[in-house]
Amino acid sequence: MIIKVKEWVSSLCNNTPLSKNNAIIKNQTFYLTLKEFADQPQVYMRTMNEGLSFGYETVQWDGPIPASEPVIRQIHILYWKEVELLSHVQLCEKITKLLIQTIGKRKSEYARCQFCKDLVSQEHRFDEQTCHSCASRQYGVVY
Repeated sequence: MIIKVKEWVSSLCNNTPLSKNNAIIKNQTFYLTLKEFADQPQVYMRTMNEGLSFGYETVQWDGPIPASEPVIRQIHILYWKEVELLSHVQLCEKITKLLIQTIGKRKSEYARCQFCKDLVSQEHRFDEQTCHSCASRQYGVVY
């Protein structure tokens, strides 16, 4: 995983000038897909007015409604004033570190379903040990 993150960051840093004054990247989001999980979640790095934001998108279920609500979870922010103080190499290292921490946070929200054995995120689990699909099959839960 670390090698994949380093390659992704290296490509991003070498092909995208990351600075506050670069109008091309204003409010742009760059996604890294985590293919090790069944639902292939993504973490992001987003350029904002304040700096570089790191996090992931998820959903929140608010009761018996037909659809979930999208939620953006910002985990870290690297302010432009700090970006400007870093060399190109230091910036790539800092971005790599923050992405790895963001991935670690997202991965910690996954657990293996006791029935199907898939790694499932917390928003798609009935309880700590059962995914929604298996809850429907095993317990008769209707979503």
